[in-house]
Order: sequence, then C-alpha cells, then structure tokens
Amino acid sequence: MIKSKLGPNFPDLEEIVRNASIALINSIDFIDIARPTSRKIINIGGLNVAQPKKILQTDLQIVFEKARKGVVLFSFGGIVNTRYMAEQKRNAFLEAFARFPEYNFIWKSNFSDVQTITQRYPNVHLVDWMDQTTILAQPKTRAFITHCGLNSLTESIYAGVPLLGIPIFGDQRYNAAIIQHRELGVYLNIEEVTEDRVYDALEKLLHTEKYRTNAKNVKEMMRKWPKNPKEEVKKWVQFAAEFPDLTELNIYGSELDTITYHNLDIIGALFVSVALFLASAVKMGVAIFSFVFAARERKMKVQ
Repeated sequence: MIKSKLGPNFPDLEEIVRNASIALINSIDFIDIARPTSRKIINIGGLNVAQPKKILQTDLQIVFEKARKGVVLFSFGGIVNTRYMAEQKRNAFLEAFARFPEYNFIWKSNFSDVQTITQRYPNVHLVDWMDQTTILAQPKTRAFITHCGLNSLTESIYAGVPLLGIPIFGDQRYNAAIIQHRELGVYLNIEEVTEDRVYDALEKLLHTEKYRTNAKNVKEMMRKWPKNPKEEVKKWVQFAAEFPDLTELNIYGSELDTITYHNLDIIGALFVSVALFLASAVKMGVAIFSFVFAARERKMKVQ
C-alpha cells in the first residue's frame, strides 16, 4: 500500500527499521527483563513522567485527609471504558473496597450512577479525570490498582507505590509479569475477579512490607540513575543527526534471512543425515535378519 502511494522504490519496513540510526524505547533499564540487544536501542523510560503538583485539588485533598490508614488509587487508563464493565465485576471491586473502611479508594471511572455508588460505599470516591502523577506522589498513597499500562507502571515506579496488576490486553500481561518478577506488587487475572480475590490481593499488598520496601528502593534507584532520559534523547538525536549512517552498529543477525538466522539449513541437513542413517540401519537390520532366518530355514530342511 505504501509503495502504491510513494513508488516501487520505497524501501521495505524491515529495511527501514534495520537502517534506522537509533531506536528510542519507552522502557526503564533496570526494570525490564535483561536481554541481549543492539547498541542502537536507547531506553528512555520516564521521559513522559510529569512532575507532580505540590497541591492536590480540593475534593481529593479532603479524601486524603479523611483516610485513616491511607489511599488506594484505582485506574484502568484512558482506553478502558468502565461504563461497560460487567456489573458482577464492578460489584466485586466495590464490595472488596468496603471491607477496608480505614482506607479511601479513588477510582477513575465513568459510571452513570455515581451518586448511588458513593452513598452506598462511603470510602469509594469516583472521578472521571485525575492528576495521576500527583496522587501517586502523595505520602498517604498506599497502593495502585492498575491495568499495567507502561505509562502507569513507570509513574508508579517514580512514586515508589506498590501495585495490584490487573492486565487487560496487549503488553499489559508482560508488564504485570515484571511487577511480579521484581516483587513490586501482586497479580490478579481480570477473568477471575471476585470480591474475595480482590480482597485477598489487597490484603496481601497492603500488609506485606516487602512490596512497599521494594517500591521505595526502586524509586531511589530511579532518582539516582546515572542516565537522565531527557538528556539521553537530546544527545542521541543530535549524534544521529550528525552521523546518520550507523549501520556498523547493526547486529549481524539482522542481515541474515530467516533460514540462516534460525540455523534451519544446518538443522535440515542434520535431520536428513540422521534420517538416512536410521533408514540405512533399518534396511541393514532387515537384511541381516532375513539372511539369518533364511539360513536357519535351509539348515532345518537339510536335517
């Protein structure tokens, strides 16, 4: 389709990616799983994290002041429309939250019956918009229930807040696995949400010290990390603009075709060799057996 618009000489997408000077990736070095990678890959996770405001909006300030033990933030991001959430799941969350009266819950949602919910569940506060970074930065924020979007994960890391990960789609399951691997929180399958399971997950998250300790430790690492994402973007973009041809940094494997890259030619040759050897061995075994059997038959006839 692109070639039909820009001409047949327009390069393939794979070629464009392979010949790109650099790749800026929204990922944090010490949070993501370690892997071999190209020097062209520059992690700039945290670049888009806004500075928290010093003052909360008035209504949320009251929510924090009234919370005896702290506040739990709940958001499934801007894509998921909570209005279409199954009533059974919605009630499971609300009933579980009601079992923590010493905590206040701020839930980013767009339900139509807000007044009914807030009257029945006085420790649940529904908002259709919020300054997530500022709320996470509050000292009384104890946990973050999240869909594990990368931006939400990054913001919680910067704030040092433990997470209850409930991934919905895409890369969110991978991000939830990172949360578990780094022991920054707990995981709950969206398909298995019930009142008791939400309660158990929150009970574990809020009363297991290692999650908060690990989150605070990662926050300090992030604050003192030698590489500043904004500076990384600036210097690498300037470098790529001055030296656009950085093909010498390409991984050798990127130039190989699929068969060579996965050693399918070698594996195929070995498979054929082994198959021929086995076929020959079977054929020889059958011949030997036939010879021995025929010899016995002749001997018996002679006798």
